[in-house]
Amino acid sequence: MPKYFTPEQIDRFQEQGYSDVIRFLSPVEARAARESVERFEHEHPDEIGKLYQHPHILFRWLGDLVSHPVLLDGLEDLAGPNLLCTMTSFRQKNAGEGTYAGWHQDAFYVHYDPFYFVAIIAITDCTVENGCLYVLPGSHRGPLLPHVETPDEKNLLTRSQKITAELDLAKAVPVELAAGEAFVFHNMMVHGSPPNNSADRRIVLLMDVCPPSTRRLGSKDAATLLRGVDEFNNFELIREPKDDFGPDARSLHRFACETRVKETYKGTTRISPALR
Repeated sequence: MPKYFTPEQIDRFQEQGYSDVIRFLSPVEARAARESVERFEHEHPDEIGKLYQHPHILFRWLGDLVSHPVLLDGLEDLAGPNLLCTMTSFRQKNAGEGTYAGWHQDAFYVHYDPFYFVAIIAITDCTVENGCLYVLPGSHRGPLLPHVETPDEKNLLTRSQKITAELDLAKAVPVELAAGEAFVFHNMMVHGSPPNNSADRRIVLLMDVCPPSTRRLGSKDAATLLRGVDEFNNFELIREPKDDFGPDARSLHRFACETRVKETYKGTTRISPALR
């Protein structure tokens, strides 16, 4: 029996490639998460890049957030009882900066077999006005489209990449979320997000999730076991840190980031902000 979604919602996810909303944090809890992010940015301005990859390893409060039982119930309905987190990443869009995410498929640079899912967790409200994510329903069933790396510094993606094929953007659907809500989409989904035209920041946490039977093509990736067991040994499992943003957490975080970029940054001169 499903734990969060109805059978009809699960069927709809399989058809359209993205889920209904998962409501798992209260407004008070979501506000506390935002305050934790912004406190770190204020106290460690030279280390903000660490929020770009695997921040859940650095902070206990964030490790608890991505392990929230209601969130995991929703993910379990879609991906099975054994769940790995292979990546987290904060993406902040400040008002008036013009930053955006080009149209892309995550599978282009992160090659997993057979699939992984991405959860978008709203730390602030995500609206059309402040640049919420848009998806092309059903595009996960199509081919992997050609992408190009660009020099556009306003494009928040790893390589400022964008799809070069023609897209029918009239079919794109905005996914608006209240702070504390999440939704999940397939790694082949074509998606992107426009600039923040509001008066406030937009903050989301990206979370890559897959069953342990999944393999990354190329070098072995690092992962955190969220629920269940891993009987496949396809990933380097990250143990729980002994401290909170201390030497042990920082060491594990760096290992996870270095493992990740072996494939995602292959062929580019760019450096992950988390390793600068």
